[in-house]
Amino acid sequence: MIKVTAEELKTTPKTILVLKKHYNECGHILADKAEIPPEMVNLTKEELEDKYASWKLENFTKDEVTFSKNVDSFCGEHYLVIEEEGEVLVYALDETGNKVLQSTTEIAYEYLPETDKIILKNGIYVYGVDELNKIREDYES
Repeated sequence: MIKVTAEELKTTPKTILVLKKHYNECGHILADKAEIPPEMVNLTKEELEDKYASWKLENFTKDEVTFSKNVDSFCGEHYLVIEEEGEVLVYALDETGNKVLQSTTEIAYEYLPETDKIILKNGIYVYGVDELNKIREDYES
């Protein structure tokens, strides 16, 4: 009879840690990936679950560990582009949806067509830096 021993699966220095957050207020999911911290190397599934007790373990292999969590806030990738007192401003929306001034723009509001002025007066809600940059480029050109 041949004896087979199963080696317990553990993290390694090359294991990738993925932390996924599902933001309940906006519905977006953002994931952060990084090499596993040194203090988490050589841990079992159960040991990791204890360290991340407030997270749900979705995946555990020697190559990747994925945890997820629901967060009752906005994701921090939301912006508002709006005209105020003749200037076009960019606000970031914080985790509670409040406006936080991020920057002013080079947009020459007084020279815009009336329809664009109305749109900017009401404000344009944007998701993500790429979309924000596109809006800025469209109006600044």
